[in-house]
Amino acid sequence: MKKIKFIILILIFLTQFINSETKKIKVVSTTTNISAIVKEIVKNKAEVINIIPYSTCPGHFDLSIKDLKNIFDADLFIYHGWEIWVKKILDKTKKIYKISVDKNLMLPETNLTVGKEIFKLLCELQPENKEYFEKNYEEYENKVNEYVREIKQKFVKYKGYKVISSEHQKEFLNWLGFEVIYSYPRQEEVSLKDFKNIFSMYGKIIFVADNLQSGYKITKQLAKDLRIKHIVLTNFVKDNYINTFKENIYKIEKVLK
Repeated sequence: MKKIKFIILILIFLTQFINSETKKIKVVSTTTNISAIVKEIVKNKAEVINIIPYSTCPGHFDLSIKDLKNIFDADLFIYHGWEIWVKKILDKTKKIYKISVDKNLMLPETNLTVGKEIFKLLCELQPENKEYFEKNYEEYENKVNEYVREIKQKFVKYKGYKVISSEHQKEFLNWLGFEVIYSYPRQEEVSLKDFKNIFSMYGKIIFVADNLQSGYKITKQLAKDLRIKHIVLTNFVKDNYINTFKENIYKIEKVLK
């Protein structure tokens, strides 16, 4: 009998130990730009859930009951600051964090700045995994910096090329060295004045760059009518940051050939 009791105690101890070792923290983000960074750092040490699909305009997104449940159950909820609906749930979340910059996270410098913030947050949440998180973040940082050096060298020859773009792609194109001589708002906000300005720049620009999340049918048709090259870039991460960055670069290089 004593032997059986001893075995039961050992089994209980092992079960508790295994559960404590395998329990994952739950991190929820509003956009893929944030969740992609989290995934690079935590790998398999956390459950990462994103709320707004990458191809959806954040301003037109409606929260579901499932989304709210995920947010309330999260060990950490990270958002940008422009999500108006977040104000209504601030007092219902366990741990909430607003990233410090409001620039485009597709810009490498901004992406890595936010990455450092998220790294520190995760270390506070799981100090026992600090070395693991640090190793993963450093690898990610090195990969991003290496790719940025390659792109910067490749795009030197295009510096000063004039383009027109969605206002949500202006920062990115300027970062690459292009001169954005005119930018326009979301498709539903494009005015006759915008059309007039785009028409007046016919023959002066290399291409028109739309933003996937802002819509592109109207300006795509306009570019077609004017026989101007047209591309659609994404402002949010599709699968991971570097692959999405490469996809945007590929589209740009394709119209420049």
